[in-house]
Formats: sequence, structure tokens, C-alpha cells
Amino acid sequence: MNIKDKIRELRTEKGLSTYKLAEIMTNNGFKINQSTISKIETGRQKIDTDTLIAIANALNVPIDSFFENVFQKWDIIYDSEKLAKEVKAMESFESLLKQYGYNFRMFSYGEEDITNEDPIYEIYLTPKESIELTKGQYEELMKELREFVDFKLHRLKGKQVNTIR
Repeated sequence: MNIKDKIRELRTEKGLSTYKLAEIMTNNGFKINQSTISKIETGRQKIDTDTLIAIANALNVPIDSFFENVFQKWDIIYDSEKLAKEVKAMESFESLLKQYGYNFRMFSYGEEDITNEDPIYEIYLTPKESIELTKGQYEELMKELREFVDFKLHRLKGKQVNTIR
């Protein structure tokens, strides 16, 4: 089951129409209309991370509810702790992009196999210029960022003496 189908399943299990879900999300501070939810559920519109988090909050379900069975097709065994760390890492990456003024969108693949060559983000460098970041590029970028931060922290450690009282 892909993410769009899981959204519909969870929404109908809760007895909510797309109108009611949109109303709950808007009341929670995430402005969305019914037609957008309908387009997401029918696959006519891709879903970004912020919208998925808002839907999870409105349905009162954990974010990983949308990923049940999705990874089984990929023959990857994900425990919920590892998945939670990956979601947090992506949320941190997205926060960093926002902090530095970059707009972006995340691609949604549902049950399709994702390879390292598949784009997972489109990052807008300017209003008219964007790049697609593949899964492999994202993983490499995150590795380089971790190494850079680790290097800088160790350099700073050598320059500072902290007194603990």
C-alpha cells in the first residue's frame, strides 16, 4: 500500500470526509482545502513532508503509520527506531534548507523502488532555477555535513577550555 492509499484508509477508518480532514488541519494551523486532499489521495498531487506531518497530526496517528508495508516491497527491513531517525534527519535537512532561505519539494514514490539515482528533493536556488537532489546525492551531502560539523567541533575543542563547576 502506498502513502496516498494509506492516507485514505486512515481517514476513512476515522470516519472523516476529505472536507472534515481539511477543516481539522486548518483548525490546527495548517491551511489546506478539500480538493488538495482529494488530489493527494488520487495521486494527482504530490505530498510534501509538512503536509504529511499535518495530516498525521489531524488524524492523530504517528508519521510512520503512512510507511507500513511500503518498505516491504523494497525488501528492506526497517525497524521503527531507524525509520524515526531517518524522518528526523530529513526534517532537520528541510529545516536547514528553510533556515537558509531555500524552498523545496519532496518527491513521493509510494511503492515504487527508489534507487540512488532517483530524485527525492527539488531545491529551488532562485524562483526560476532549481536542482534535483537524488537519494544518493542526499546521502552523500548528509555524510559530508556530518564530517564537516565533526571537524569544526574538534577544531573548536582545541581552541577552548571549558571550566565545569
